[in-house]
Amino acid sequence: MLLLTSLKLLNKMAGLQNLLEDYRNWSGLQDWKYKKQLEQMFGGDPQQLAEFEKWSSGFSPGNIGGGLAGTFIGKQAAERLGKGKIFEEGAERLAQKEFPRNVWQDTLVMQHPTTKEPLMAISDAPAVYKGPQVHQDYIERAKEKLNYLQKHQQKYPQDNLEMEIATLNNKINDANEGYFSGSLSDFMEHPEFFQAHPELKLANVEALPTLDALGEYRGYRQGMPEIGIHTDAALNKKLDPSQQGLSVLLHEGTHAVSHLTGRPSGASPGMMSDLGLQQLQSVEATPHIMGASDYDYFYNQAAENWALRRAQKYGEMTKRSNIKPSAIHRLADWYQYSNELRDALGPMPKRAGGARDSWMRNAFGILQNKAIEEGSSRYGSSFANRLQDLSLKDTANLERRLNRKLEKYGPAAREYRDIQSKYKRLGEMSEFDRYQRVADEALARQTQNMMHMTENELRQNYPMQDEMIGDVPVRDLVTMYIRGMPQR
Repeated sequence: MLLLTSLKLLNKMAGLQNLLEDYRNWSGLQDWKYKKQLEQMFGGDPQQLAEFEKWSSGFSPGNIGGGLAGTFIGKQAAERLGKGKIFEEGAERLAQKEFPRNVWQDTLVMQHPTTKEPLMAISDAPAVYKGPQVHQDYIERAKEKLNYLQKHQQKYPQDNLEMEIATLNNKINDANEGYFSGSLSDFMEHPEFFQAHPELKLANVEALPTLDALGEYRGYRQGMPEIGIHTDAALNKKLDPSQQGLSVLLHEGTHAVSHLTGRPSGASPGMMSDLGLQQLQSVEATPHIMGASDYDYFYNQAAENWALRRAQKYGEMTKRSNIKPSAIHRLADWYQYSNELRDALGPMPKRAGGARDSWMRNAFGILQNKAIEEGSSRYGSSFANRLQDLSLKDTANLERRLNRKLEKYGPAAREYRDIQSKYKRLGEMSEFDRYQRVADEALARQTQNMMHMTENELRQNYPMQDEMIGDVPVRDLVTMYIRGMPQR
């Protein structure tokens, strides 16, 4: 860029317009190449170009649409592929609670494991990885620039020329050591993917031998998404195919499109410290705390009312005759106090009649006293007073009202308890195992697992079999919305 600035100054001073145009034609400077690629991408349509430039300069990415990278796409991306009606059919069937595996087999639509948004699958099998070629071309372009400058060195100011030549030599040396870059569409040939997500064609991919992970999504740099990839993966030097260039780019591409569409983000192990876990738990649990608290309040009231009704029913039984033994045998309290009742009253008479009725009424009297004693111990001295003030009909009406309250607040309470249990399990795991359970990370790994499947093969492999997504239980997944930080 320093050289280009100098050329512009020379152009103004000496009228070297032809030289400047010649330099642009062969050099492939990033800004010039960027504009040409944009023109090609949008067919020169000025309105689409203006919209894209507005987006790339900070326009809210959530309005662009799309979906998850590679295998999983959202509604707008499906429409770009002419699959909008199939997507809508799958989404509607899922909303109607149809069996998810059947919906998947017919439409390739599933729900996001935490947000429940519908997503459609496309096949990554046609994708072609070109990382080694990008590396070679990167070095060749730098050498061409160097040769050009050396050939035309008399036309350039000496100071600027020496600086540019040194820069190009360093660039070639760095590339030979594994430092190089290109656009995502340079690294990966995947027509259907880029038709679904044209905004990612120019996403920057930077290969580095010093990266402490196979890949990372870095957020937006100079208005464009950026992905880092370890040189060994970029050049397919990893023996494990799941760690090679295409697999890594599809994984990081998941994070790029999640960022683009405003969906939950990925993470890195360092984000999943104990403090980070506490913050996630607070965010996830907060919407359910009031509902869970209300549920506990009404549950305690319902438990006290049930204890009152039990004592009331025992009292009613002390006034009856012709009581069958089954009336007392089916009570849980009978098994708890049967020995005490026999000690106090002797064995129950076997034959029906006045003696057995008397024994049964006395037994229910003892059980009522036990119920009052337990109720007073648990709910306070007012328990016995309430027993006197309320009729069996009163407690029956109260039971119906309390059941309605429990039905209302029950879902929030169950959700809150599930969250507490989940974070207790996560708290016993390592930071890496917690990171593996970030929802977008699980989806990114599933994209890698399915990267070689054809469309027909995808239909036979539902991504969330047996309440698992890939290698982790769906119930353990956590949702993150962290922007501007590396995600791996």
